[in-house]
This record gives sequence, structure tokens and C-alpha cells, in this order.
Amino acid sequence: REMLGWLLLQQKRWHEGQLHLEKAIAIHPQSANAQAHLGWALAEQGRLREAIVHLERAIAIQPNHADALKNLQVVQGWVNEGQ
Repeated sequence: REMLGWLLLQQKRWHEGQLHLEKAIAIHPQSANAQAHLGWALAEQGRLREAIVHLERAIAIQPNHADALKNLQVVQGWVNEGQ
């Protein structure tokens, strides 16, 4: 499910990817990749506060997760800009 979710995100199918990533996290909540990808899927849907929660979880699981660190900065910037 995690890989399918990621592939859907690559196709900008944000909501479909989100659903698969949520299922993957229900099975493996300690997957930093799934948390980070779900965070990005939520951000792309304008659900910025929820996105931050998942990006921060990814970083808590894997502190050097490059995508989560980068995307957290992007999403926090969007929040600060009032998007």
C-alpha cells in the first residue's frame, strides 16, 4: 500500500494516494516514508496543519529524513503565508 500510495502521488493523484498511505500507516505506523508521503499528500490538498503532524511524525521516527525535513519547511512556509 505504501508503494502504491507513493506512485499515486507521483501522478498527482493526491486523495487516492492519501487513502493508500493511511492504510499503510494503520499497518505500519512507524514507517517514516509513509508518514512523510502522507504529509505531502495532505499538503497538496490544502490540509496544511494535518500535513505538518505527519511530517513531524516522520522526522520523529527518522530524524534525518530528507524529504520530510524539506517538505516540513515548505508547508510551514505556506502556513506562514496564510495559504
